[in-house]
Amino acid sequence: MALPPWTIELLRRSVSDVAAKANPEAIDRIRNQATAILSDIPAAAARTVDSVMSATESRRESVRRWTRTYTAKSREVVNATGVLIDPPGNPSTSPGAIGCGIDADVLEAGLEFLDRSRVVGPGLSAWQDSVLQRIVSDNDVQSASASSLAIAVLPSLSAAVSLIPAMTDLPVRLHRSQAMTLPGGGNVPDLITSLGFPVTEFGSISGWADGDGDQTPAATVFVGPTPTQRRLGEGLRVDVLPVVTVGDNELGVPTVAGSFTAGADLVIAAIGGLIGGPDTAAVIGPVAAIERLGSHRTAKLFHTTAADVAMTLAALSRDPADVPGSAVSRASISIENLQSRADRIATRLRGNRAPVQTDVRASTAHVAGVQYPIASCQIAVRIEGQTGQQIAAMMQNDDPTVWVAHDEDSAIIDLRWVAPEQDASIR
Repeated sequence: MALPPWTIELLRRSVSDVAAKANPEAIDRIRNQATAILSDIPAAAARTVDSVMSATESRRESVRRWTRTYTAKSREVVNATGVLIDPPGNPSTSPGAIGCGIDADVLEAGLEFLDRSRVVGPGLSAWQDSVLQRIVSDNDVQSASASSLAIAVLPSLSAAVSLIPAMTDLPVRLHRSQAMTLPGGGNVPDLITSLGFPVTEFGSISGWADGDGDQTPAATVFVGPTPTQRRLGEGLRVDVLPVVTVGDNELGVPTVAGSFTAGADLVIAAIGGLIGGPDTAAVIGPVAAIERLGSHRTAKLFHTTAADVAMTLAALSRDPADVPGSAVSRASISIENLQSRADRIATRLRGNRAPVQTDVRASTAHVAGVQYPIASCQIAVRIEGQTGQQIAAMMQNDDPTVWVAHDEDSAIIDLRWVAPEQDASIR
């Protein structure tokens, strides 16, 4: 309701009377204070609005993360543990064998065969021949020719190892020092006997000794890096390579061709990890052994899709060192590059929340467990009131998932196997 004219006139006269009686300096002081208050109101309001909007955006992002975490069918994993292929049961990290994923060009090779409107043509057979020719021709392999070899693809390294007796009519034997746990679980004797096949163990778990074994023809299995004792008498030598790459490398990791060059008759290679393929296994050996495997009734329990075969052949067709973003290419990143990235990430982490403390330090990463060490750079992250395990769990539950190691009071972020484009996911 509007004020009547007489009321306004009364207020004007009252103010005039007060102003006439007041000290002019007091009036100026009051006027200046009022002006300051009035001018500060928009700035104070803006600050309040900014604060509210910032808090709202933070809550909104939290809701977005929660939604992505609990409604997504899958989440990207960033391997910041410092171990590319972690053997089962290693207490230093939680995820097990997580690797660096399938290389993009390998994944693309398998997508074609996921379309059920297509049929598998002769292209895969020709592809296998070219892979075998590359293994034999590009390396000094004297014990085999491409025409005498064949390839079988099985869904996992464990499946391939368990089927070794299906590839030969010779008895299978293994030195006890070679009975180590394989990525994916299990060891050679346990995997073979799980399918009802026999295996003979000999020697000591502490290593080879003079006089170990006999000269009876058998299929002798070697696991991992080539031992000093290469062969016992006549028979079949089987090399099982849980960590392997195609081309020569500075890490000292075995290569497929290297096993044949050293005298292996049959090689079982894990395609994941450094090769950059799926978690399949390639069995490369004499045509008779591969045909025997394919016709064995037990082998039919392990089905491999055409897409898996295509991706496996794609991974074996190129040197991963030449593929940007592959695990082998990440191994060639300089320590100076890792240091610079670590400093930037540490600065960003400290700005995210007040109580975060970071410490950048030089360290050593590994390809598998504690094998094949390589220089690296780590960021230790501490948050007041939280243990290292709690911080690691918080990063694990984020989206993308970031797997890290931890000690008592810190989460340990190792950048050796983290691609540069994944740095922004560490927050």
